[in-house]
Amino acid sequence: MVLTVDSPRYLNKLFASEDTSVARFIWEERLQRAARMLGNPARLPITTVGLDSGFSTMSHFSRAFRDRFGLSPRGYRAQRSQ
Repeated sequence: MVLTVDSPRYLNKLFASEDTSVARFIWEERLQRAARMLGNPARLPITTVGLDSGFSTMSHFSRAFRDRFGLSPRGYRAQRSQ
């Protein structure tokens, strides 16, 4: 299914009905992607995971990840591999 959006205002209105914003949705998707990558047995370097998830610095990635999941990316990976 393809959603056609006529304006940014309409798009924001759609997300507001879900009690979120476009920016918050994208942010959450980026962090979820990072979590999936960290849990993958292929074990990409954490720097690669952060960059591939759209973060430009590791400090920003680590802070955002810890805020969302309560663990550092390294700690999350260690917990998932147990």
